[in-house]
Amino acid sequence: MKKRLLTRPLAPRASVRLMLDQLEERAVPATFNVTSLLDNGGAGTLRAAVTGLNSSGGTTNTIAFAAGLQGTIQLTSNLPTIAKSVAIQGPGYADLAIDGSDGVYPTYTPTYRLFSFDHGSGATLTVSIAGLTLAHGLNTTTGGGAIYSKAENVTVSDSSIRDNSAGTKSGGAIRADGGTFAITNTIIQKNTAGDGGAIRNDGAGFTLTAETVLFNKATVNGGTGGYYQSAG
Repeated sequence: MKKRLLTRPLAPRASVRLMLDQLEERAVPATFNVTSLLDNGGAGTLRAAVTGLNSSGGTTNTIAFAAGLQGTIQLTSNLPTIAKSVAIQGPGYADLAIDGSDGVYPTYTPTYRLFSFDHGSGATLTVSIAGLTLAHGLNTTTGGGAIYSKAENVTVSDSSIRDNSAGTKSGGAIRADGGTFAITNTIIQKNTAGDGGAIRNDGAGFTLTAETVLFNKATVNGGTGGYYQSAG
């Protein structure tokens, strides 16, 4: 006699839905390498590095100059305003200069603005500059021929800032318009402005440590050749 096998209907399996969790957006730090002394906006130039920096999604970025890069980056127009936090790491102020002059010997007339930092509607910037000479910059709009800071947190160290101009504005080399500004082990010399031939501070927390400030000139009667603080 054959046995019959009894089969039971299989219970329906519960459906399984795979879920993907959305990861938080993360900004990756970026390094922009400068390998050329040219200022034509091509790959490896400082201008290309600044442009790339402003397009970066990173919150911590670096502009690094190649080992062995020596000489002068002769600007051909104002550098773009920088709107992202960045560490600008030069090889040493005796090795590399960023020059905003017209390039005509022997006067080297200040013609173009060097660094300008403005976060706009974004977060306050953290900026450091080290190991560079900043020379012959001109900023007759806001002042600060070499460096203008719009309420950012800026540190300058181991550098030389010389022969910059703000025309009849204030702050031939540097203007700090709020924020904080710290200068360490830096020579600031032969800069000119209507007032504050070297520095104008408008309400920034400003510190000077082991710096040398000399031969700066105010071109307006009664102006201050060295450091001028208007508020704060």
